[in-house]
Amino acid sequence: MLAEFIEHLSAATEFGVIFFRDCMNVCHYSNVDLNNITEYFSRDGLHRAYLDIPLANRASGRVICIIGQNPSTANITTADKTLHYLERYVYENMPQYSRIIMLNLYSRLDTNKSATTDLIRLECERLSRRIIKQNTDFLIVFGQLKKSESL
Repeated sequence: MLAEFIEHLSAATEFGVIFFRDCMNVCHYSNVDLNNITEYFSRDGLHRAYLDIPLANRASGRVICIIGQNPSTANITTADKTLHYLERYVYENMPQYSRIIMLNLYSRLDTNKSATTDLIRLECERLSRRIIKQNTDFLIVFGQLKKSESL
């Protein structure tokens, strides 16, 4: 039954099975301009400097830089829950912005926050600093430290 559904989806859409499988992870928010997302990952794929995410039907040219703790594996084709939420939040609540640039304190892909070495790459740090100097609007985001801790 699942195979028939995937076959039907593949025939019914221009994106086909590849798009369906990407969405099984987490898709970017529906009002993201998917064709124009840009990214920078280190050559070895262990570090991400930024994701530049244009929003559909927005022409203001204003950019909001969102700074999180450490990047996930989100990229031009697949988001994660946090990035999807942020894309939706900015689109629905901050209409003055037409682009999101996702930056992080650390460039190392480490969703579980378990890495203790190689947390920052110089090439990523330089790109992040350049982006920060070129922009004026920032949103700092962070998750819960630990489930047992509260502020």
